[in-house]
Amino acid sequence: MEDPEAWRAGELLAGITWLNAKSTDSFIPQMLGFENIGAVSFQKGCYPGQEIVARARYLDPQQETESKVIKKTLVIGGGVAGIQASLDLADAGIDVVLVEKSSTIGGVMAQLNKTFPTMDCSI
Repeated sequence: MEDPEAWRAGELLAGITWLNAKSTDSFIPQMLGFENIGAVSFQKGCYPGQEIVARARYLDPQQETESKVIKKTLVIGGGVAGIQASLDLADAGIDVVLVEKSSTIGGVMAQLNKTFPTMDCSI
């Protein structure tokens, strides 16, 4: 092939990648498929972090476990957002415990006489 673009396209299709000075630090060998084409050996120290990657191959498979799901949640803060979150969660069938540090709920909104733009009572 004498056409450099066709040659480059063929390399890309074959999974052969080339790095330049700007892109060298952006990738690790696994991201570029170097192991697949024999450009990196896991039998000798070729690059930083290789030992960790190599050891990961020998880990036991992750064990699947089942856990009991408890549909109960805690919402901290009885302001407008906390109240709305509690209502939405309760509508979804989740038990909700709402905790507010002051003696009343509503937060700052409860302290307002009227709210913009409608000038309605806040609560």
